[in-house]
Amino acid sequence: MALCQLVLRHVVLPPAQCIGRSCWVSAWLVSASLEESLEIFEKGLNLLPDEPLWSNCVRAWSVASFDLYRLNTVLTTRGVVTVVVAPRR
Repeated sequence: MALCQLVLRHVVLPPAQCIGRSCWVSAWLVSASLEESLEIFEKGLNLLPDEPLWSNCVRAWSVASFDLYRLNTVLTTRGVVTVVVAPRR
């Protein structure tokens, strides 16, 4: 019984807690991206904005040059996959 409790406490629970936390943080980040700047701090941890502002996403995409980042990711991934999958002689 003691071994089972130790395994549960030290092996099973920590990853489960991390997954739960990362899901909560991800949900909050998406929710915050759809709110006005002041609404994030006024409403606390509310995950549903009163009116989602999809224009925030459009503005972030154009201002932060995500197209360039996406191209960089595609080229890097293709290069790595080519090197890893290439037949060895």
